[in-house]
Amino acid sequence: MPIIWAKTTKTDEAGERSEFQSMVNNIGAAGGIVTDPMDEIEFIESAKGGKGADMYGNFDERMNKMINKIIFGHADAMDSQTGKLGGEDAAKESIEAVENAQNRWITSVVNTEILPKLINLGFPIPIGYKFEILNNGEVYEQRMREDNNNKLTSEIVVNLKNAGYEVDENYITERMGIPVVKSTIQTGLTENVKTKLKALYDSKGNK
Repeated sequence: MPIIWAKTTKTDEAGERSEFQSMVNNIGAAGGIVTDPMDEIEFIESAKGGKGADMYGNFDERMNKMINKIIFGHADAMDSQTGKLGGEDAAKESIEAVENAQNRWITSVVNTEILPKLINLGFPIPIGYKFEILNNGEVYEQRMREDNNNKLTSEIVVNLKNAGYEVDENYITERMGIPVVKSTIQTGLTENVKTKLKALYDSKGNK
């Protein structure tokens, strides 16, 4: 809002000067006043004059970031972009931290407050039972890490096999956690079979 700066030569505090002050104070959006030729009125505006929309837009953005930070633990949790400051990884870690904290809180409330009251009301809940929240996210992430590591190990084993080396099955089991044994299925022809086939083809060709 601009500041109104009024200049006057009136000196009568209880008369004309007071009336002039009252007129200035009551200028509305489309108001007007009558002054003497010696009276001056100036509107002093801030550097942000005419940019109210920008100020309100910035306020909306700051409030969104504050709400995101309170709920998700990160100001850019809803608008994060991979590869940028405060990007996807940082937002994900903050959300997980908030989730873990809320899980601990609700678990404590249920076990210390709700379950005892339900038991006192006659609900058939065995003494000693506890409420827990399954964290399937951590289990899934652990499985993904194991699968990726096993994929790398299998690629190494295949490369060594193609290079003419045999990898001990105990080593594979230890590294991958998967019990493995050598296959008994022959993937190629034995020398004995090759000899018999050659003799058969030669005999057919000679006839």
